[in-house]
Amino acid sequence: DVLVMRAGGEVERIDTLDLGLPVGLENDISPFIDTRDIAFASGDVIVLHTDGVTEAEDEDKRLFGFERLCESVQKRHGRTAEDIKTGIIDDLMAHIGIQKI
Repeated sequence: DVLVMRAGGEVERIDTLDLGLPVGLENDISPFIDTRDIAFASGDVIVLHTDGVTEAEDEDKRLFGFERLCESVQKRHGRTAEDIKTGIIDDLMAHIGIQKI
């Protein structure tokens, strides 16, 4: 999923399952992909991430997940992209704890 934090503070999850597949599996992926128009307004922020963020586990094997990611993004509403990124990483590291990743 792609996350969009709207200027008003709500976080929108956009399902990207039908928009592509991992690069390198096929020479021509055009039959497998689709496009979607997403409206953006001034103040909206798009948050791109890897599955390594949402699938990061704590000591009890609980995933960081999309809900925590959305909460992490939302509590940084109105901040800079750098602040949002740093905040997500801080929340992720707090979730993981002291275990090695």
